[in-house]
Amino acid sequence: MIVCSTNIMKSLYKISIDNISPQYVSGWCFARFNRVRRVRLELFYGSEKIGTTVADMFREDLRELGMHPDGMCGFEFVFNTDDRYNRKKTLTIRPKGSHLVLAEIDPDGSVTTGGNLNFLAGLVRRYVGATGRENKNMLFMHVPKTAGTSFNTLVGALLPKEGIVAHIELKDPMEYERLQRSYYYISGHLRIGVFKEFFNLDRARLYTIVREPYSHLHSHLKWLIKTSTASNDNYFKYSNPVIYELGQELSCLDLGNKSNLIRFVDGLQGISAAFFDNMQTRYFLDEEPDRVSEGDFIEAVTNIKLFTLIGVTEYYFDFIDEFKRINNIDRPTLQKRLNRSTSPPLFDWRNKRIREILYPLVRFDLDLYERIKKRNSSLSSGRNKL
Repeated sequence: MIVCSTNIMKSLYKISIDNISPQYVSGWCFARFNRVRRVRLELFYGSEKIGTTVADMFREDLRELGMHPDGMCGFEFVFNTDDRYNRKKTLTIRPKGSHLVLAEIDPDGSVTTGGNLNFLAGLVRRYVGATGRENKNMLFMHVPKTAGTSFNTLVGALLPKEGIVAHIELKDPMEYERLQRSYYYISGHLRIGVFKEFFNLDRARLYTIVREPYSHLHSHLKWLIKTSTASNDNYFKYSNPVIYELGQELSCLDLGNKSNLIRFVDGLQGISAAFFDNMQTRYFLDEEPDRVSEGDFIEAVTNIKLFTLIGVTEYYFDFIDEFKRINNIDRPTLQKRLNRSTSPPLFDWRNKRIREILYPLVRFDLDLYERIKKRNSSLSSGRNKL
């Protein structure tokens, strides 16, 4: 997440750009002195206006952090991507009817607002020097549906936002070296192999969070269906149609019916399998396999050793306490997880028969999860168990 901060903008608006793709931009924005007023925004490609929207989508993280009274300040732009819009000119976001520039998105995906990366790099050096910690980046491998969104939001409240960048999976990997020079906290939905290839791990500390595998698989299925069928969330429809179409198909299937669940598990193949087959183990691999094997699992166990700290969702606040201790952070934290689903369960993942059906999809995740819990036995005191 990159928070924009020109002097003029600081006086009137606060804005953040969260997601960027060739057809899509999303984030949040509100007026500093009238936060409940819904800001109308316009998107320009060069000098041509290509979109209008209202920042009135619900953002639980901003409400819970006390940054916005009701959280109704998120926005998204969906626009055409013919050859004219293929990242040849800068995208600019302005308040409707105003020439004030709130955010600029360069063709390479970088967000600028009059500042520059030399300033950010200097901020990183000053921040590290002031806190006395080693000159090492914090790299967060964000495994989906493990409380990673809560953690990113928390870090945004603990550390200066100008040195934080999230969702780097949306950026060109050739930009990663620059990001490591310019930001001290970097987060993305990337497997460890990508971090090993594009980042200098000698200058970084690696963090991640894992979750009980049956619960994780259930949550992932719910999220995929909800995201693909939500009328006010177009991100995957335009940025990753494979995920969108898969969620659409699953929404028509009653997974509470054991026969349907068996057909779902047995029928997984190709790219669909990659979304559900031992999803957490995959994040600890150097390369993406068709199906996770015993050899892949051994590689994942080896890669665990690269991490300074691996949290467990069920002991989320113990992970936070240890992260703060490692990084000498002495600030109170929000004792709440965000982005938790309130929709009805698809099936009872604790049911013995359902666990038997789903076992092929979590076989290696279960073993990996237990190894990580054992590694963290000194942290999992239970005092903050969810």
